[in-house]
Amino acid sequence: MTSKIAFSIAILLTIVSIKPAYAESAAAVELNIEGVEIMGKIDHVDGYAADIKDDSWQTVFAKFEAALKLDPHYDLARRNLAIAHNNYGLYLVSQKEKWAEGLKQLHQAAYLDESNMAMQSSLADIIKKGFGMNPEDFEDRVKLGDQCRVKNDLAGAAVEYAAAIRIKDDSIVQRKRQEVEKLLGKEMLGRIVHNDQTSPKE
Repeated sequence: MTSKIAFSIAILLTIVSIKPAYAESAAAVELNIEGVEIMGKIDHVDGYAADIKDDSWQTVFAKFEAALKLDPHYDLARRNLAIAHNNYGLYLVSQKEKWAEGLKQLHQAAYLDESNMAMQSSLADIIKKGFGMNPEDFEDRVKLGDQCRVKNDLAGAAVEYAAAIRIKDDSIVQRKRQEVEKLLGKEMLGRIVHNDQTSPKE
């Protein structure tokens, strides 16, 4: 499926001058800056990250994750990590038509920064255009969450159950989300992203 989706990537570039007030976070700040600098080397063509290799994205993720491991309260690094997953997901969809992999990345982004409306919009577009589902439909979001849960994509399941609950408050889905959040809380200490998770079937 070929689709030029009107994603907003430009607004997802980061500010690196904001530093935590406490001195012990200096190393985390440097890692965050290094991650942003690598992202800054990406050339954007028609709004898409067109030329960066997959292993370069893994390096970006590693920088922000390392910063968060040193300082779990470093909100800027968390938001930058979300941006990195968002942009990588858009790259996978727009350049490689890898919809399931792109969806997983957008799920990671939305889980890390659920308040970012541009990411939510990108996620909704992928759900609609890549999977033929209605992002405004309660049943579709629950179904997608169940698929993520079966595939051990815990962040994806949490995001989809939360989206379903925003559409309709449902006690069963609330319990599903709580169970997933509990499992996420038991993941390895210091891990922010769970790279071993698989994506829903395309």
